[in-house]
Amino acid sequence: MEESRRKSPNGRLVERQEEAPPTKAVWAFPLFLFRATQLLRRSSEGPTLPFFPSYHLSDSVTAVLISNRYSHLESPRTDELVDCGAKGDLKRVKQPPDLVNSRSSCAMSRNALAPEICTRLVHWTRRHDLPTLCRTSKSLQREAEIKLYETIMCGNIHATYRACESIVGQGRLGSYVRFFYIYQDQRRNQREPFPYRFWQMVQIALSKMRSLESLLINDPVYYNTWVLGDTPRIPFQLREARLRFAWDLHLVKFLESQNELRSLFIIDGPEDENALQLEAGSLPQLRILDGPLSTATALVSGLCPLTHVQIALDKDSRLLAFVPRLYAVASSLRALNILNMPEEVTLEALEVVSSMCPNLHHFGILPLPVPSSRCHRFHRALMVMYKLRTLELDIARWSPQPTGALQRALTTELRVYRPSLECVCFWIGANRTLWVLDGDRWDFQSETGQHPQLDALWRNA
Repeated sequence: MEESRRKSPNGRLVERQEEAPPTKAVWAFPLFLFRATQLLRRSSEGPTLPFFPSYHLSDSVTAVLISNRYSHLESPRTDELVDCGAKGDLKRVKQPPDLVNSRSSCAMSRNALAPEICTRLVHWTRRHDLPTLCRTSKSLQREAEIKLYETIMCGNIHATYRACESIVGQGRLGSYVRFFYIYQDQRRNQREPFPYRFWQMVQIALSKMRSLESLLINDPVYYNTWVLGDTPRIPFQLREARLRFAWDLHLVKFLESQNELRSLFIIDGPEDENALQLEAGSLPQLRILDGPLSTATALVSGLCPLTHVQIALDKDSRLLAFVPRLYAVASSLRALNILNMPEEVTLEALEVVSSMCPNLHHFGILPLPVPSSRCHRFHRALMVMYKLRTLELDIARWSPQPTGALQRALTTELRVYRPSLECVCFWIGANRTLWVLDGDRWDFQSETGQHPQLDALWRNA
């Protein structure tokens, strides 16, 4: 009796209230959360949480990820305790399925991550972790798929084929693709034609990519242009195209259908003026052209407001016959790059270009004449181009080839005749030396293993 009673401050005996033992609800959920977290992180077969370098996941986000990951293990109950009768007895009764489903969906919506959080998580996820993130949560799947399929570029035709299969099998994935590159990495694989079934799959996948903006196709044999021939089924309007295809009817019809194209790289063109040509008014938004002289001749004479042009010459190219055609785009042209220019036509071409296109900001790649009585013609042409900022020169024919201090002296001399020069680039084969003006001082940067056609200096002018 004494053990169950105790004295109050006023001396009276009162009953001692026994403390209730802690229930399982106090510790059951934290233990479940801890075990589920460990299981999710250590599991090698199932999806794991990706690594986010900028911040750590909070406990609430971790709990939501875990609940979403294992929500399929518990089916919603179709019965519930309700109050029945005047005595207040509890009785388990069946609930309508639509009520159960609505409550289940409400619970799932409460556990779903906000779209802003999903976007932030996907933004900081490494690309090779995106497939795992797609399987982590339904709310993260869409954002992760958008980033995963936004760019398809792997350099392996087998991986590209599997990606195209996924796009064809899942209709929603095609709308996520914005950049699609088809090529074979020459460092790991031998140059060989792609199989016919590969091109068939590519053609079907292209018909699903309604948001495609940039397309690169490097065909080793150049003749599979038929993948672009079915223009009524092509749903996209490109902004950039790099196509290693032969010039034929399929390619011409495809280019004529691209009214939003702004940048085009192509390796072939019409053989002469009597060959297959683009219709007048084609490619109305084209600004950047990189291709052979025949293609440049066709597009410069049209209505394309070209601003940047790079031309690749061959031994049969007639450069002096083409240069006067630049007058049609003289008002918009800002950069002109000519590859493989013969030294014997350099001065004539430079004089014509400087008189018709004095607003050029970039001009190259000119064989720099060795010091002689003809140098004054070169300097006089530079004086006319009062907006010229960048000049690319080929000095491979010089003997000995100028390097270091001699290149600095040449750069300083050129700026005497053209004070607006801010960048001078010297080419010796695959070696490039770039001189950039920094205040009153010329800084230089040398690079080896470069290819003039792949250099982007002219694009940035």
